[in-house]
Amino acid sequence: MATQTSSVPLPLRASRNTDFILAISVISIIMVLVLPLLPVFLDLL
Repeated sequence: MATQTSSVPLPLRASRNTDFILAISVISIIMVLVLPLLPVFLDLL
């Protein structure tokens, strides 16, 4: 039982880390794309 319980959380941790990295990369890409457009939106407002 100890080996099963210790081996189960490993894929979950890996998937959570990959999701976290994907979220950071998506947010960074969105920020890079949106920041240059902020003055344009402010001018439109």
